[in-house]
Amino acid sequence: MFSLKNSNNLLQSSEKFDTLIGESSEIHGRLVLTGSTRIDGKVFGNIEAPPEKKVQIFIGQTGEISGDISAYQVTVEGKVEGNVMATERAIFRKTAVIHGDITYGDLLVAHGAKLMGLIMPLKTSARSTVEPSAFIAR
Repeated sequence: MFSLKNSNNLLQSSEKFDTLIGESSEIHGRLVLTGSTRIDGKVFGNIEAPPEKKVQIFIGQTGEISGDISAYQVTVEGKVEGNVMATERAIFRKTAVIHGDITYGDLLVAHGAKLMGLIMPLKTSARSTVEPSAFIAR
């Protein structure tokens, strides 16, 4: 009835990223992303994604961001010093440390995540009409 021959499929990650910024990388400046991105290194500057692209940004445990983030979905395991704006979903895992305001469509916070700042939901009607760049300090 049950078979173990396909058990390797459970170990494979369902995450797919167009861009990977490695742990030893350090970027200074504004990033404008049009594809899903995983960041395990350091970014000093704002990270923006056009709302129509539905970009997912994943900050790994070793990832550190000093700047604002604006995207369709933002998942954080690392550190962010800046505001986070996720028009669809913001996910903060247990190792996440956020120093800044959070604006979200849907919110998931794991036990142990540290959030220091205002936490504000987007209004349902505003999700499709909000301009994410309005939340980013220039």
